[in-house]
Amino acid sequence: MKILKFVVAIALGGLIGAVSAWGLPQTIISGGAVKLGPWQTALAIGVEATNPYERAWVARHGIWALPRSEVIYLSADVDSDGAPLRTGCRYLIEGEEQPARWWSLAAYREDFWMDNPLDRYSITSSQLGEGDWAVTFAKEAPSRDVAGVWLPMDDGEGALNLTLRLYDPLAEVSADPSTIPVPAIRRVACR
Repeated sequence: MKILKFVVAIALGGLIGAVSAWGLPQTIISGGAVKLGPWQTALAIGVEATNPYERAWVARHGIWALPRSEVIYLSADVDSDGAPLRTGCRYLIEGEEQPARWWSLAAYREDFWMDNPLDRYSITSSQLGEGDWAVTFAKEAPSRDVAGVWLPMDDGEGALNLTLRLYDPLAEVSADPSTIPVPAIRRVACR
């Protein structure tokens, strides 16, 4: 009987620990997140005065994250209609000049860069210039009649994620990230 109690106590302790380490940080951080269409950012990233659960979430999702006054991190794993980003689809990401000194748009699969023949892992504001812009996110290069730049997608399996980083954002945007004019992510076609 003592062995059974010991085994139950260990199992229960493991379950509580797993929920605390994995599920609870996600629940707690969601209250400190800003959602802008398909994009979201967590207000706790790069902030010293966070509780242990928020720090755990940041450690999993924002490795080496800088304070919001230096960088605002926005991520999207769905398109503007709320459908998950999928391999085999072609997306058009359209936006306007971002309120930061410099910014980049990168694609990930399961938190890792996607291998591609061009070794192109991000598109930057330096490449797109000022004003409105368009980026095609797809396995194949866009046809000549499509405006914008190609961000290659691999044909692997797993969740896709786009990350928009705004470096040295304007002070008013850093104070209130809900004012960021986020780009639209439009699904053009799927094979």
